[in-house]
Amino acid sequence: MSAESGRRSRGPRVRPKAAAPTDRPGAGRPPEDALRAAVEAAGLGLFEQDRGSGGLVLDARARLLMALTPDASADDAALLAGIHPEDRARVADALARARDPAGPGLLDVEYRTDGAERWLAARGRRLEDGRLAGAIEDVTARRRAEERSRLLSRATSDAIRDWDLAGGHVAWNEALGTAYGYRPDAVAPTAAWWIAQIHPGDRTRVEASLREAIEGGGEFWSDEYRFRRADGSYADVLDRGSVIRDARGRAARMIGVMLDISARKRAEERQQLLTGELQHRVKNTLALVQAIASQTLRNTTDIDSTREVFAARLISLGRAHDILTQSSWTAAPVADVVAGALGVHRDAGSPRIHVGGPDVLLGAKSALSLALVLHELATNAAKYGALSGEAGHVEVRWNVVEGEGQGAGQGPARFRLTWSEHDGPAVVPPARKGFGSRLIERSFAAETGGSVSLTYDRAGLRCRLEAPLGPVEDPPQ
Repeated sequence: MSAESGRRSRGPRVRPKAAAPTDRPGAGRPPEDALRAAVEAAGLGLFEQDRGSGGLVLDARARLLMALTPDASADDAALLAGIHPEDRARVADALARARDPAGPGLLDVEYRTDGAERWLAARGRRLEDGRLAGAIEDVTARRRAEERSRLLSRATSDAIRDWDLAGGHVAWNEALGTAYGYRPDAVAPTAAWWIAQIHPGDRTRVEASLREAIEGGGEFWSDEYRFRRADGSYADVLDRGSVIRDARGRAARMIGVMLDISARKRAEERQQLLTGELQHRVKNTLALVQAIASQTLRNTTDIDSTREVFAARLISLGRAHDILTQSSWTAAPVADVVAGALGVHRDAGSPRIHVGGPDVLLGAKSALSLALVLHELATNAAKYGALSGEAGHVEVRWNVVEGEGQGAGQGPARFRLTWSEHDGPAVVPPARKGFGSRLIERSFAAETGGSVSLTYDRAGLRCRLEAPLGPVEDPPQ
């Protein structure tokens, strides 16, 4: 045995290791026909840059998408000619940057075709040899769906929220800024930001209802709460959400629509207030009618005349109600109350009742009591006073008196109305005061905390009603 052979025989003989299947050239990659089938199934067209000409080589699908015949040139000029004029410069710039050796070597651009408008997406990368290769895809359906979604989002005043439940990311439409005043840079794209804007008094309840909908397998969620606007005020909102689940039933996304219902809430509150006020007014009116009926019918001996008196008083009360109803029972102008109470006694051809005074608003109770007082005064004047003859007339004047008795301009302002009869028969105090006289003396004073004085002057009856202006305008409930 030679020395060389002896040296080779020393130690165990080691055979070369066989290459693992994944180490072999092409191993682990799908066969070319499988790749082609996948590309065709995805509707992709392929392109690559020709080494010699620098133009793009397109497969049949890419030519179809770009409306190029099989034998048409595919150089840059031909490609750009088939692109919408408004997008050509942008696509040319994207191609130049993708081919630039100093650039990132990536192509990602979406554009419209010329003629029959379609949207195409071209995506590719620069290869090691400097050539550009990639794929073209028809994205018309997606772009139109996005446009519809965008238009719908802009058309509504509702704030629409897309919540990625896995990542916590939240995207809003423009209505969040329009309806609630938030600038885009002031809105964090997180669920935590949204929850933080919920009123502290509502937050725990809303979070609990959200968890129940998401973790409990529900598809829909709805709640009402107060949402903070950018200016710090709160809006009442109705929030409705749809939970989108994956194939295993796990919640993946939630699309929410937040509607500002502040105006509706205020209207409901006002309606409740008006309903309560109406109930209060009806009870008071019924009590007043009952009192008028009881006093009118007391000790009566003439049913027919009593019926007329009672009906006239109710008519006067009804006119005052009509005036107050026009202002939702908040206040009524003195001039309207006077005109309504004295309407049946005023002769349009030759007025015998002259009225005048500044604009003063009366609260509901003051207006009703004043209407009844004026009705009684006019009825008595027609029976016994200045309006019972041909020559008599009545002056009704009112004004606001500032701070009498405490120095000029001092003290609370007072409302004063005077009734003065002229050129009628001589009047004398009645031997017995009936309900009408008692109503005149007590009704207005009781409702306003004021006073009423009657003077039976031989020249004509004088009546002065006076009360602090505050209770007259807004009497305590």
